[in-house]
Amino acid sequence: GIPVIKRAELLAWILNRAFGIAVAGTHGKTTTTSMISLIAEFCDLKPTILIGGELNEIGSNAKRGSGEIVVAEVDESDGTLIHMRPKIAVITNIDEDHLDHFRNIEEIRELFRRYIVSLPDDGLVVACGDCPTLGSLVREVGRRCITYGLQDGNRVRAEDIVLFEFGSKFRVTLDGQDICQITLNVPGVHNIYNALAALSVANHLQLPLERVSAILANFCGAQRRFELKGKANGIMVVDDYAHHPTEIRATLAAARTGAFKRVVSVFQPHRYSRTKKLANSFGQSFGDSDLTIITDVYGAGEDPVPGVSGKTILDSLLSFSPRAQVAYLPRTRTIVDYLLESVEDGDLILTMGAGDIWTVAEDLVRRLCSLPD
Repeated sequence: GIPVIKRAELLAWILNRAFGIAVAGTHGKTTTTSMISLIAEFCDLKPTILIGGELNEIGSNAKRGSGEIVVAEVDESDGTLIHMRPKIAVITNIDEDHLDHFRNIEEIRELFRRYIVSLPDDGLVVACGDCPTLGSLVREVGRRCITYGLQDGNRVRAEDIVLFEFGSKFRVTLDGQDICQITLNVPGVHNIYNALAALSVANHLQLPLERVSAILANFCGAQRRFELKGKANGIMVVDDYAHHPTEIRATLAAARTGAFKRVVSVFQPHRYSRTKKLANSFGQSFGDSDLTIITDVYGAGEDPVPGVSGKTILDSLLSFSPRAQVAYLPRTRTIVDYLLESVEDGDLILTMGAGDIWTVAEDLVRRLCSLPD
């Protein structure tokens, strides 16, 4: 007699009954949702929080609040996004992904179009105007919208950007007028975009931007988002959820802001469908990696596809960069021993993927800590 419903249906029931703030998009959802959640929490809005990854500051991915606001990460991967009716719909970007469900990016764009037009009449879209696919969509649909980004034409912009090791600082303008200064202690240009989305929401809610700036300065990231796992013998180990070519490029670019001797990346491909359809893009994503180690595919429930493996990405990488330093180690259990023989003082070891590659990072830290100084 107990009804059983899908997760997306339950999330929609929670979100649509409240003042919902939903964060969607191919990349950056978890971090952007985390930033908005932290702002709402420390501005005493008492939000209910539902995130796809664990927020370090609350030690969980969910929290029930007593206020009217619900901040939720919502997923486009299976099309259930269209059940959501938030008051504020944040869309970080639209990229080619989840090709086990969608045939092409045009189908993904159509899903987001249907989502936007189904929002409440008083709803607001907060969208990254620098994403060509998303920017053209919000102009076409014509709903009430705040665009953010680095380029001219966005209402909320980051200017005078300075990148430093594991962070950045920049000036924020709204319609050409200065509104605040931001310092982030999470690395990379992609996190500047995430912060601009969160700041756009905070400004719309008329929260004090001086307070918001301080909250963002203290934001230390979400679990598996450029997460420092440890440092020993002069070697730093970081783990990241990056599993799409765009995310790999952004994560490696963030790593390059540090003064490391080398960036050594360990990538575990996620899903056979993604590996097959985005092989060429994956091959062009490791330009900022000095040594790249690729494992076999983490299937995530998919059946193996003949001719598709981690070597598919290795071959693609070498076709674009024949002199790249690469290694194909299909079994993750062999990677730590290989790294212990290869790493040098001053290296950054960066594990990336949506599967269980994080275990390699943790095993490596344990082994490094057991070595004599």
